[in-house]
Amino acid sequence: MGGRKRSRKRSQRSSPIRTFTPQDFDDSDDSDHDTKRSKPTAFISSFSNDRRRVVVEPVSLPIDSPVKKTNTPVASSSSKPISSDGFDAFASFSADLLAEQPQGVSTTKGKEKEKRKVKKDTVMKEWMPYRNEYLEAFMSREGRGDNSRELCLSCNQAGRAPLYRCRDCCSMQLVCRECIVEQHRRKPLDVIEMWNGKFFRRASLHTLGLSIQLGHIDGSQCQGPRPAPANFTVIHTNGFHRVAVNYCSCYRSLDQSHPRQQLLRYEWYPATHSAPQTCFTFRLLENFHAMTLLGKISAYDYYRALEKLTDDCGRFQFKNRYRSFRRAARQYRHLKMLKRGGKGNDKKTDVSKTQAGELALLCPACPQVGVNLPVTWEDVSEDKKFLYTMFLAVDACFRLKRKLVSSEDDDPGLGTGWAYMVEDEPYRSYLKDRTSEAEMSSCSGLAALDHANSRNARGNYASSGVALGCCARHEMIQPNGVGDLQKGERYCNVDWVVASLLRYHSHKLKICLSYDICCQYCRKFIDRIGALPLHVRPAAIHRFLFVIPKLHIYGHKLSCQLAYSLNLTPGVGRTDGEGIERNWAGQGPIATSTTEMGPGSRHDTLDDHWANWNWRKILGLGSLLTRRWKLTKTWLAKQQHAFDILNRNQASQVPVWKKMVEDFEADSSKPNPYAPPTSTITIQTVREELAREYESRLKTSGSPDQDLAPSGPGEFILLALEMEERQRQLREDARVKLSRPTSRQAANLLDKRVKLRRLLGAFERKQNRFMPIVSSLRVSATENPVQPENVPLYLPSQLSEAQVKSCPGPDLSVIEARLRNAQCSESLDEMRNQLLIKWRLRTYKGLHARHQEKLRRSNTLLNLNESKIRLHSQRYLDAWSALRVLSSRTGTTLSWRELKRSDIRCMEDPEDGAVGNPRKTRTMQTTAERAEVVTGSGDQLGDRDLSIDDDFEQGTDEDETPAEALKRWQQRRDKIVKQTGEGKRVVSWIWVAGDGGGYASDDVLHNSLRIEWAKTYARLNRWKEESFLLIEEMRRVLEAFNWTASVWQGRAVTGNEAKDAYALRQADVYTSLGQKFSSMWQKVVQGGEVEDEEDDDYEEEPPVPSMYQDEDEVNEDEGGDPEEAPHTEDEMLDVDDGDFDEE
Repeated sequence: MGGRKRSRKRSQRSSPIRTFTPQDFDDSDDSDHDTKRSKPTAFISSFSNDRRRVVVEPVSLPIDSPVKKTNTPVASSSSKPISSDGFDAFASFSADLLAEQPQGVSTTKGKEKEKRKVKKDTVMKEWMPYRNEYLEAFMSREGRGDNSRELCLSCNQAGRAPLYRCRDCCSMQLVCRECIVEQHRRKPLDVIEMWNGKFFRRASLHTLGLSIQLGHIDGSQCQGPRPAPANFTVIHTNGFHRVAVNYCSCYRSLDQSHPRQQLLRYEWYPATHSAPQTCFTFRLLENFHAMTLLGKISAYDYYRALEKLTDDCGRFQFKNRYRSFRRAARQYRHLKMLKRGGKGNDKKTDVSKTQAGELALLCPACPQVGVNLPVTWEDVSEDKKFLYTMFLAVDACFRLKRKLVSSEDDDPGLGTGWAYMVEDEPYRSYLKDRTSEAEMSSCSGLAALDHANSRNARGNYASSGVALGCCARHEMIQPNGVGDLQKGERYCNVDWVVASLLRYHSHKLKICLSYDICCQYCRKFIDRIGALPLHVRPAAIHRFLFVIPKLHIYGHKLSCQLAYSLNLTPGVGRTDGEGIERNWAGQGPIATSTTEMGPGSRHDTLDDHWANWNWRKILGLGSLLTRRWKLTKTWLAKQQHAFDILNRNQASQVPVWKKMVEDFEADSSKPNPYAPPTSTITIQTVREELAREYESRLKTSGSPDQDLAPSGPGEFILLALEMEERQRQLREDARVKLSRPTSRQAANLLDKRVKLRRLLGAFERKQNRFMPIVSSLRVSATENPVQPENVPLYLPSQLSEAQVKSCPGPDLSVIEARLRNAQCSESLDEMRNQLLIKWRLRTYKGLHARHQEKLRRSNTLLNLNESKIRLHSQRYLDAWSALRVLSSRTGTTLSWRELKRSDIRCMEDPEDGAVGNPRKTRTMQTTAERAEVVTGSGDQLGDRDLSIDDDFEQGTDEDETPAEALKRWQQRRDKIVKQTGEGKRVVSWIWVAGDGGGYASDDVLHNSLRIEWAKTYARLNRWKEESFLLIEEMRRVLEAFNWTASVWQGRAVTGNEAKDAYALRQADVYTSLGQKFSSMWQKVVQGGEVEDEEDDDYEEEPPVPSMYQDEDEVNEDEGGDPEEAPHTEDEMLDVDDGDFDEE
């Protein structure tokens, strides 16, 4: 995999000028480099003023680019497809596969597959010489050309000048007026042009005498024609048309006497139902429906395009029919949803009696009791019960807002609540009593709760967004699974949405609910659901399993990451929970239109787009599950191999570790095998110990100094540490505001210094009782007054051993050492917590901060977070420095490690800070590629500075030669490359340090190894579960298609030919899909085909650098296919993050 990337990068260096790339610093032998480096090139170079870079101006001779290497594709070795008659054949072999655990498949390949390359578009370059020829053909259309005859070629009658032609017919032949009208009696909406002796101008069939007779399909003459209004207009895909229409009033129209009925039979949709004067063709409505669903084109833009097609010069005036078009398009898609929902075949129930959620498309791969589950599904063994879990995901989107325009009375929904939106009236009635709810968060970084009772948007909005529920594995929107938000992401809104969609799932199914704030949302969840109104409350409470999506979980505390991780939760397979975010990408483009809509229009539009989303997901299930199966087989074999190696190396510990994992999965109150060590020593515990010791000493000695020092020496040292903390905080505040403080900031800083100086005075008076020697030292120090944050406190660690021993009472050095030890422990915990918050803030900024205001707020939060990290790290350093002095006096060993700047990094970050930032890494690579070096007598560097970051720049020597600079850059580059992936990354010691801070102790190493084994075991189990889930999902899809086909076949009993034909056609669609998917899946499941994970797009886990990511799995190729690189948030969520180590 890594070799292919290197080969692809080398193939891009086709420039005649020698350019360095990161591969040039590789020691591996590559003979084809030599042929690429020898190029006739001249250089003009000079040093810069600071002598840090060489400015090079290359002058190259014209030469053809070298021929790039190509990889030989390997023929697929798939087995012969197994013939199948449909559903039964697949069910038989899938049941057999489900009964036994899948075996690993060897992933060794004789040759590498050819990597997809970006082909050069040479067609445009080849076409350019023919532009004149094409232009001549374009211009010939403006004249008559070879059609300038005296007689009409159609009738050959004298006196009929051939002046007319049709722009929509294939032939551009000129005919006479009579012939053009006769030819278009069945095509009345074609565009006609007339030759006026100088040029062609548009003519109308209406003015030429064409009249359309409705009600007589056979063309017979009507005995009672009734003309329509003179300004009757029909809008077609090619523009606006004035048409003369006659309605039928004779005996042949008894069953369709009303004009709208005759128009509908002619496939002209009337704008009004009473006295229509405007119609829209069915082809137009179909075309717009497809364009708006797939292209997200608004009705306004489409209507303006029709105006442009009709007349782009403004010569003709048509009455504005935009509002009529919007109404017709809205009615059309509503009728299509009713038709596809089977309401046209329902003879017993009126359309108005449609039930809630009845028109929604259900996910065929998810478990549906009575549809696609076996009869004995409840009786399976415990280790297979996870196969019948319903995976749901919930989230909110604040882009799908709606302004406070129109109302339900003025703009009612045609079918609100019948598909995906919740029933509107009971939902709004329920929310009236929930004006404000305090939903406090005990987890960091949960903006959803911070803004739960705010509009979270500027302006006056009736709806601030939507809350949505979908199936987490296939991303299909749930029936009644979408509800409007009013004041942010409140529990009451989400509760209603969750309860509404749960009505369509059996309470016997276990529910796995993924939500980015599940750690808070799950609290009192059952109580809140039980308090909902009866008509929306589930009949029985489901068994719930709460998880957090794999990307969002990085913004939570460590305890949340351990308790709600999909990677560590048994029975979830490789579900990532982020699929709901991809839905926002699909519906995001329509937000601009729906924001301006009324409530009914918006609900109908969103329902329509979500119906299309679900249908596209159903059509894609065949390829989706195929890709997932191929990837699962590949990674299952890799993970099994890695786990076997780890088991052999730790054979003695495996039974203990395995039992620990099993006990925790059975009872979450048991010790967590995935949890890193945490500190148990705190200042509070040491304070209590010192207080008890002091109290015991007073009782036994009967000291007369009880009244003088009622708090004891422990409280005094603790007070000193508190003063030190106040000084440290004030120094940090002064550092942040030192550059250009405002008058208010300067005043606040002055107030803090005055307050601190007053506290220091009280502290000094107390210190004189415990450490009298300090008073003389303080007098000498007052000769050079300093700011209060820099006043020395004269703690025992800051004095000599003799000075400390001269103080009365117990040894203060021992007391300070104990408190300093606890201070190191707490500081380390606080620092780790802030680093977790930092990771969340960085992720949020990268994905959501797109505008200046959000960037400013994100940077402010990041700066505040960095300030806290500096504060905790400095506290640790101060405590460690004191312990280093005190340990020599007390004769103890200093177990805490020295904290270096390179140690302060997130758990997922590599050792070098530059690598933690992918953008910085790419900048580094681009800089290296632009650096040019010519060996020999004229060693020269390119015209770009080779510095990677600030550290490299600071280390530059003015007398350094270009060769030395290059060598130093190579060393830094090699260091970074070695630390890119998980396989070669070293986790900072701060994440594995225990109470003593030791890094290499047996306990710490044992815990680290146990955690790594447990996570490896979890990864293997997730892939095993995924293989079982995929086989079950394939079976369920085929069963669901079979069931749906039988339902449609049962609807073909109306006795109406058209209705029965539609039902049978729908049944055939599902039957054909089932046969197609069955054949597709048999090839990969029975044939054992596997696919290289690099060429697969299934791994939907977000591209967050995980703890198990290998450098070969990092997409850092700068010159590859632009389609492969994620550019948006939603594309990023589809990228394979390679979350599993190959070692």
